[in-house]
Amino acid sequence: MKVITLLRILIPIVILSLVCSCNKKPETKPAPKAQNITGVWILSGLLQTNNSFHAEKDWKNNRVTIMKSDSAEIFYNQRSDLYTKLDLKANNQFTTQLFDIKTDSAFDKAISGTWKLENNQLKLSAKATKEQANLEQIFDVTDYNDKVLKLKIIKEVTSEVSKSNPNYDLADRQKKFDNIIKEIGINQNDLTTKDLEYSSDFWTVNNFNDHQVLTRRIGQDEDISKYSQDLQSLIYGFPWDYLPYYEPIFENRSGRFSFLPKSKLDIEYQIDGSASGWCGTPAQGHYFGTYHYDKANKLMEISFTEPKIPQEVQRTFPYRNKSQKYQILAKNDYVMIWKKL
Repeated sequence: MKVITLLRILIPIVILSLVCSCNKKPETKPAPKAQNITGVWILSGLLQTNNSFHAEKDWKNNRVTIMKSDSAEIFYNQRSDLYTKLDLKANNQFTTQLFDIKTDSAFDKAISGTWKLENNQLKLSAKATKEQANLEQIFDVTDYNDKVLKLKIIKEVTSEVSKSNPNYDLADRQKKFDNIIKEIGINQNDLTTKDLEYSSDFWTVNNFNDHQVLTRRIGQDEDISKYSQDLQSLIYGFPWDYLPYYEPIFENRSGRFSFLPKSKLDIEYQIDGSASGWCGTPAQGHYFGTYHYDKANKLMEISFTEPKIPQEVQRTFPYRNKSQKYQILAKNDYVMIWKKL
């Protein structure tokens, strides 16, 4: 009886604690106040979708370390010889300008205007000049402290008299991207190359921060007219307008995959001119790894098995571990879209 009585007391307490824990909201970092982000912020390279701006004092004292730590985030085609200076003044005026990293000299004319912070978004509105139209950029503040301000650009609009041009809208891009994923679907066809020479049957991978878009080389006799114009553009290797990135053509690293028999992966890459000793067309290199295609769970795992990974491969796949898993979002015989896990 004592045990039953004790259970009658404990069970409601346990249930109540579970309900409370389920209803408890996760802790969130408070949004920054305007005065918290006034000052000069430095971005290594050019503006991308996700950007880490460093406080000016920290940049001056630790520039080399910062650039090295950010190198995994800076994409292959990024201008590593430049930095972007964003000055958010206390009177809600701002200037932004490109500078040469070696000389600290201005690379181009400064853009100036007004800024405001509301609903955890930073909005920059540049004044129009004879040379430039009005420019509005909207960023989500994804993280901040006294050393780093992380901004994700979600919208950019340029406008002239009676004319507005939406250069970039993340929500629209995401919608296009989701529609293409839905159209492609996921088949379970084999990936193994059908070309014993491995020269005419391969996948070109455009590797972004979170997404990987792979397109398979197709012959002239293959008819893809049944697909939408958007998907045909993707198949022919023009994915830039359909990806949820600010400057996708600059924010990707590319290479080639051949899925060989026995789970062997041939990664073909271009050897840097300085390394190959040739000018003009870069020489080709091959790095061999392994892959595991989990059809049931729509997963792909790539492993870099050889201990010495070429620098070009490291830039294309800047992961700190030697094995990387991806969720397969879409797959047919011509296109695959993965998401890094």
